[in-house]
Amino acid sequence: MLSFMDYIQNAFNSATNSNRDNSYGALTSTARGTVIPSSLVPVHLLTPLPPSALLDFPTPTGLRLHLSSLSTPHFATSYTLSTSTAYPIDGSLSYLYTSHALPTLESQSRSLPLRALTPSYVTLSSPQDPQPPFPSPSSNNPVPHNHPPPRTPTLLYGRLYLPTSTLEALYLRRLTPRTTLRLTSVSDARLKNGGSLLTLLSHDTGTHSTEYLYSTDSALLGVRGLYNFNPTPTPPSPSISTSTPHGLFSLGAELYYGLANASGGASTGLRFTTLPRHGSSSSSPNAFPYTMTLTLNPLMGNLSSTYSVTVPSRLLSLATSFDFNVYSYESRMRVGMELLRRSPSPHPSSQKPNSFNDGLDWARRKMAGFTSTPTSNTLKSKAQVQAAEQDHEPNGILKLRADADGGIGVLWEGRAKALLYSAGVLVDVSRKARGEGMFKGVGVEVVFSS
Repeated sequence: MLSFMDYIQNAFNSATNSNRDNSYGALTSTARGTVIPSSLVPVHLLTPLPPSALLDFPTPTGLRLHLSSLSTPHFATSYTLSTSTAYPIDGSLSYLYTSHALPTLESQSRSLPLRALTPSYVTLSSPQDPQPPFPSPSSNNPVPHNHPPPRTPTLLYGRLYLPTSTLEALYLRRLTPRTTLRLTSVSDARLKNGGSLLTLLSHDTGTHSTEYLYSTDSALLGVRGLYNFNPTPTPPSPSISTSTPHGLFSLGAELYYGLANASGGASTGLRFTTLPRHGSSSSSPNAFPYTMTLTLNPLMGNLSSTYSVTVPSRLLSLATSFDFNVYSYESRMRVGMELLRRSPSPHPSSQKPNSFNDGLDWARRKMAGFTSTPTSNTLKSKAQVQAAEQDHEPNGILKLRADADGGIGVLWEGRAKALLYSAGVLVDVSRKARGEGMFKGVGVEVVFSS
């Protein structure tokens, strides 16, 4: 489950028209939900992305309690208490400020969308050139002399971990509608030189995106880019079958070099994902959205492939990945699943007053899918059903993953009145773990926000 501060950051990115999915680091976000790993970049400095982990979702360990609040449209706070093996009780204090107000953002856990904290399959749209999220002076719209110039959207975030006194800080600024500056720093006595700083400058035009990176760890320099082929959606042609997949093909690469240790790294990857057709909410009424990725690290010899698919109603999502090393011939295979639990709701046709329900609505909807030339009423009925399925909030989400080595992870996320909670367990059923114990971790996480 995403933290409340991650939820605020995602809302800030959406409000300022920042497309975090149009990045090479998010190439495998549908299946893995994390950035592409690099042995040269410190783990604590990896740029956080909206995770949709079907394979790498985290499970809570021990008991964890989150208390958060969006006190004003510009300011948010969060407090965390948890139990761990190193300390009886630990926690953290978080503060966030944004110059771009979020007045309509839902912050109360009683009505907070569960899917906003537990994203799943990422339904990508055709990348667009970012539009200005803030007014800019021009010849047609000059800034009055008695008014200050408009401020670019800025986000400040800090988090203090107790009792270790580890401090994390984030400075995010939209320099232009296409350019974003991100500074991430960590202060910890256990780290080399007492901490580290990561600078990330990204440029997104819709068709392609480029990121430039510098880290104080080993004086690391990096660059990565992503190019999208056929990014502009085209209206469906009557001669083309609606079952024909309409998708986006993306190709990207990254290159890193450490000046202090004179070592480098590189990787490349490609992705194909289905896109919604022009003027419709899904690729096809009977199609299954899917995403395929392939990444290669030529220096380490690692080859990784993922495949993710979801049903049109988003009730069930499946993912699988296969990793192979061409030097050691070691391989790893994993599968993941997500199942949504929704409360039953009546069909729109049965909500009319004094209407007779003969119980055959399911047959009419089924026959409508096989009609070659549907009428306008039939199309309207399909659109209403799909909109109702997408807008209906689930009250429970079950996630399950397993790998060929015997590792199994189970996570359940749901809502209880004004509280959001998640419970998970990690199990190892391999022969090596039988003598040490099968259960590797059990935990419960509770979230309350106002």
